[in-house]
Amino acid sequence: MQGVFAEYERTKIVERTRRGKLYKARMGLLVWQGPPPYGYRIVRGPKGAPTTISIDEREAPWVRKMFEWVVEESLSARQVAKRLNRLGVAPRRAACWNQGSVQVMLRNPAYTGTAYYNRHESAEPGRRRNPAAYPRNWKSSRRMRPKEEWIPVPVPALVSSERQERALEEIRTHRWRFARNTLYPYLLRTLVVCGECGRRMCAMTPRSWWPHHTRGGREWYPYYECPTHKQSPEDTGHLTKCSSRRVRADRLDEVVWRSLGEFLQRPEVLKVEIAAYAEDRRSSARGEASEEKRLVERQRQLERQRARLVDAYQAGLLEVSELRQRGERLEIEQGEIRRREEELQALKASGARVEEIYQEVEVFCARLREGMDRL
Repeated sequence: MQGVFAEYERTKIVERTRRGKLYKARMGLLVWQGPPPYGYRIVRGPKGAPTTISIDEREAPWVRKMFEWVVEESLSARQVAKRLNRLGVAPRRAACWNQGSVQVMLRNPAYTGTAYYNRHESAEPGRRRNPAAYPRNWKSSRRMRPKEEWIPVPVPALVSSERQERALEEIRTHRWRFARNTLYPYLLRTLVVCGECGRRMCAMTPRSWWPHHTRGGREWYPYYECPTHKQSPEDTGHLTKCSSRRVRADRLDEVVWRSLGEFLQRPEVLKVEIAAYAEDRRSSARGEASEEKRLVERQRQLERQRARLVDAYQAGLLEVSELRQRGERLEIEQGEIRRREEELQALKASGARVEEIYQEVEVFCARLREGMDRL
């Protein structure tokens, strides 16, 4: 009997605590569970005063740098983690930075000035690790609540929402830009889009479980599949799973390849498309020219910083270790600037090549048809 009353009292305490936190969140007061994100710190006032969150001036510049590297230099989350480790930036808890921690930070809406409370709720897991064991907590998993139930809590912003959107878009492009699956030469890799949710479909090659009688083994079938079809909504950011079916890659590739051959039989249509692409490249070239000027100016600033470091070392204001560390940071940034300048030069050369193709589109189509016939 005492156990029943104790369990009832425990349930009442949990419910009162939950209602109190929801009330504080709706009043705009900070309700933070666990440590704050990297770049922030908790400020606890006197007794009775609300707890606030402020910017950590030691960590906040590195958060802004991470978004800048992704947006301006097109670095992936793995490359950002490697650069932070090379620069000697220590994370708050772990021994070093990794790809997962960087991706979580880039997706965190708190950096744009709005944190959310009541985003998740406890739930029973769909499949337990040990079904035979008696669970100490039945609701050991969690699931995302509908977005209408989220409670926004204002916090100091470190980056703008536009910069975060650009960073997330850049990270999404890194997921499909580089090929890793070589079991089947997918013709439309990174180009197929789901008709249900609009996400880019992934290439996969599952193996059939039934023996193939003609070959005496199991058969491999290439497919294009929506990534939200099997993943949980919490991982994809969607409230529900996508209901679209996967598509056989070999059949879709054949249809597109045949349509491409028919399209090349009409050079006048291709000429219109090339003209539109050339006009788009000319408009982009103006922005690339301004970026190139900015890179040149930044390179000059880094050279001046390097000269000032040498002067400070000669005057006895810097130790050798600090001079070496700062010099390595400057060298890394200068290397990234040189890499970006090479990319801009390659884009400029590709634009000139498009202009040449436009002048000889009939010859270009004939060469493509000959190459397609040999494949």
